[in-house]
Amino acid sequence: MQLDPYKLSAAATNDLYRVPSKAGFVMLKIYRPKFPRWRYEIRKTLHRLGWRQPVEYRACRQRMEFERDSLLQWNALSFKAPRPLDAPFQVEGVHLFIQWIEGRSLGDCFQAETESKYHLFERALTEMATRHASGIPRKDLRLFHIDAHCRNLIAAPDGIYHIDFEMGRPWESSLRHAERELMSFLMSVATTVGPSVAADWLPRVRSLYPHTDVLDRMRRNVHERPFQKWHKLRNARKKRIPGRVTVYDVVEFL
Repeated sequence: MQLDPYKLSAAATNDLYRVPSKAGFVMLKIYRPKFPRWRYEIRKTLHRLGWRQPVEYRACRQRMEFERDSLLQWNALSFKAPRPLDAPFQVEGVHLFIQWIEGRSLGDCFQAETESKYHLFERALTEMATRHASGIPRKDLRLFHIDAHCRNLIAAPDGIYHIDFEMGRPWESSLRHAERELMSFLMSVATTVGPSVAADWLPRVRSLYPHTDVLDRMRRNVHERPFQKWHKLRNARKKRIPGRVTVYDVVEFL
């Protein structure tokens, strides 16, 4: 099958295709080496030699298997993520066919001038809290999406779907995964909507996300990191950029 007409331009590292099928469309993801290539090859080699590396720096097949297993687990527990599909045709290279989700990214939704923006934020955070209530005590790291940027959440008619499960830290605790996902989401939201809206939305997080241990841990890991003077200096430099939001801002809003 000739795939070029169906290629999506938004892909950064991997090749993504929206391919027609009998039921409508499917997503085809072909896994490629990350950029810069030299850094990816070094870290992939370190992993082969026994030095632990994030999932996104591992071989293409390992990245695909991690993403596939995460999607299967989310669907098994009725959380919103696209389903992995059987291959309708043969493709060269490491790949995965995935259910196509019709909708808009939360990033696009938040940038639009609509009254429903906060309700989407509230819905995404409430769903995250429910999922973390399952994943933390089970210590099931597949139930966390640490790359939960607004571009990786899709507002569809039947809910908010998470996509792109290629990042992972399998050696970390479930609490650390929950903290990573929450910070990733809140930073992305604050950056997308801007400081003034973030100052209105983020103080409501504690009422929507009741896992105070995760929130307190997130605050400590920002304010008690080693080399605080250096981090605060970097933070001050970032704040010179108009509209810039930093991790210090996020934890203060909470």
